[in-house]
Amino acid sequence: MLAALFALASACGGASAEPSTPADPCAGRFETEPFRALLADLEVAGSVEPVWPGYPVARQDLVLESLDTDGDGACVAHWSGSAIRTVARSDARITNSLGFFGFLITERADADPAQRMGFLAGGVPPAILRSLRASGTEAALVWTGDRGTLDEAGFPAAAERRRLARYFVLHEGAHVHQLLGPVFASSWPAPRPGWRIQADEEALLDRCLADPSAARERGALADATAAVEAGDLSGARSRLAAFARLRAERYERLREVRVPSSSGGPLPCWVAEDVWELDEGGADFISLVTLSEAGLDFPWSGSLADYVRDDANNEPYYHTGLGQLFTLRALASDPEAALLRVGGAASPQGSLWCEVARLVEVPFPPCLR
Repeated sequence: MLAALFALASACGGASAEPSTPADPCAGRFETEPFRALLADLEVAGSVEPVWPGYPVARQDLVLESLDTDGDGACVAHWSGSAIRTVARSDARITNSLGFFGFLITERADADPAQRMGFLAGGVPPAILRSLRASGTEAALVWTGDRGTLDEAGFPAAAERRRLARYFVLHEGAHVHQLLGPVFASSWPAPRPGWRIQADEEALLDRCLADPSAARERGALADATAAVEAGDLSGARSRLAAFARLRAERYERLREVRVPSSSGGPLPCWVAEDVWELDEGGADFISLVTLSEAGLDFPWSGSLADYVRDDANNEPYYHTGLGQLFTLRALASDPEAALLRVGGAASPQGSLWCEVARLVEVPFPPCLR
């Protein structure tokens, strides 16, 4: 009591108060929903064995951005190794043409837009770039995933936001590892094979995948996927062979069809389709199989087989790429070696489709050339 009175008397006697420290505008910004939910889910996803050899999702680097509710500023964080390493304040938002996520190549992040190819992220706070570069990070996913941004993207319900956020971060993070890093980061360990050039999507869908048998193929592949999920590997092999026979027949009918590409000339259907299956289906394989094995729900109800069968959520090659990779992983004598062969194939003869056709002994002559 006396101590309190003496303190009061001292204050009334004109003693100057200590200068106040301005509040940290970023304090707690990444400890609130939906960031907290996403990071908790990534912790769980990172606890399972890597689905793709050499790519543990727990080591994925993220640049998290929380936008100000008023004004154009943002708080930005570098998340790596299951922890936030650095937080920085910015008066401007990260340049990100893809909306709620984007791709960052650290060597180009502070370059002019032309060097960023018109879509790679820029405008990242210097402190975040220093943190990324100090950790040896060459490529990272930018996630602008606060509630307002996800509301605008059409994910208004909290549970739906959470399921979609973890799917997108794992799917787009796989693109950083398998596509964006190998193409745009100059010292990436393994460059993208030169034959893997993406064909025009609209032409691919119209010229190759509009064939009625494509849906029957997907049904057979879904049956093979369901058999793997049920532990019936013998049944999975026979169903995968049925898929391969249907696909080989379609490709034979379409052998003269070509699909334009942006930089590599026209491609036959089997090559054009395979590139998209490995790019988008491979990212789905990493994302959805990781979620399944971690016991986390998908954005869509049902099993992996249900997803392969239904092409309502994404284009068909997302589904068929995942189905082939999932069954290949289950049936190959050395799953890790098979996936690494597919990922690093020096020619189309080493493609995912050719690997599957060889596995179930369905002849397809272009795979032998």
